[in-house]
Amino acid sequence: MDLYAKTKQLNEPVSVAEIIELADKGDHIAITTLTQIGEYLGIGLTNIVNTFNPDMIILRGMIGQAGKWIFNSIHRTLMERSFVYSSSKVDIIPSLFDKNAVAIGSACEIIQQIFYTSE
Repeated sequence: MDLYAKTKQLNEPVSVAEIIELADKGDHIAITTLTQIGEYLGIGLTNIVNTFNPDMIILRGMIGQAGKWIFNSIHRTLMERSFVYSSSKVDIIPSLFDKNAVAIGSACEIIQQIFYTSE
C-alpha cells in the first residue's frame, strides 16, 4: 500500500497482507495505516448508509481480514458523519465466504430464480 510505503520511505508498495502481518506484530506505522484506511472506508460507507440505510454491510477480501485493525475507525467515522447510523443498527462484518463470495451469491440467485420465481 502506497500510504505505508511513503511513510516508511520504501521504493515499492507493500501488499495489504504484509501490512496486516506487520500490524499483528505490533508495527505502529502498519497499525496507523490500517486505521487510516478504516477512516477512508468509513467516509465511503457513510455515503452508502445515508443513501440506502442498509441493515448490514459485508466487507470481503483483505479488508475483511484486517477487521480488527479497521472496524473501530470505520464505526467511529460512521458515528461522526452519518445521519442515520447512530439511530439505526447497521452491522459491518467480514465475509465468511472470502474468495468464494461471488460464486456463492451467483449460485443463490440462480437457485432462487429456479425454485422461487412464480410464473
